[in-house]
Amino acid sequence: MTAGLPGSGKGTFAEVAKALGIPVIVMGDIVREEAKKRNLELTSDNLAKVAAELRAKHGKDVLAKLVIDRIEREYKESCVVLVDGCRAPEELETFKRYTKVIVVAIEAPFELRAERLSSRARADDRGNVVEILKKRDEKEIELGVKKIMEMADFIIPNTRDVEDFVERAKLLLKGVLKEACDA
Repeated sequence: MTAGLPGSGKGTFAEVAKALGIPVIVMGDIVREEAKKRNLELTSDNLAKVAAELRAKHGKDVLAKLVIDRIEREYKESCVVLVDGCRAPEELETFKRYTKVIVVAIEAPFELRAERLSSRARADDRGNVVEILKKRDEKEIELGVKKIMEMADFIIPNTRDVEDFVERAKLLLKGVLKEACDA
């Protein structure tokens, strides 16, 4: 499971996992799917509202429960599934009740994350990137992402070039695969 603020490198970490054959479920995609069902534009504000509504109606761990349902339906036979983007301690607790969890915190400074967001092409990153990132950081910190990061089993700083980060991600993921799948 990864935790990190927007633009820290969770998506790149997930791409490395996919390349190693690890199934990936992006928690934010669950929210994006719900927003599409409601015919909402995929803006940062709309996605935050949808996530807040889901949590208010179904509990703070609703996204974790939806991810677990997906794992049960689609990836039950996999020895490892990467859950990308855990944000709330309640979500982490739900995952821990379900299975063994390894948390990887991915850290990067604000300026570097803002630069990364301005270069990616996701609909929820459009607009004044610095302001959008500040708002997203505030929301995610309020949810508890920093607490999740503090509880991480591994911390990967993502401050150098992408090749360096990818190599460190591969090394960590190969170790996790060996331990989980060879047992």
